Amino acid sequence: MKTNEFTYKVMDLNTAQLEIPRETYQRELSPDRVRRIVKAFDERIANEPKVSYRGGHYYVFDGQHTIAARTKCISECRIRMKRFSSHSRPALPQNYPPA
Repeated sequence: MKTNEFTYKVMDLNTAQLEIPRETYQRELSPDRVRRIVKAFDERIANEPKVSYRGGHYYVFDGQHTIAARTKCISECRIRMKRFSSHSRPALPQNYPPA
């Protein structure tokens, strides 16, 4: 079986640096889902949100609900992310924000 391997860098980013392109890629944020995550949140088992670093911007392509849950009580915080660069990220839809 063939598996895809992508190169990424684990790093801490401030949530103010993140862009979540809901109009082109990410679905709408679900407040109910965020509440469920907050209620059962455990930092030890949480997956790092994934961002694509393109054109000097950090675009969230997986984990917007996790980010919202972590920032529910704080407007900004540092969160550990998996950052994919433009040459190593998983394939994204064509209408994703341009590089």
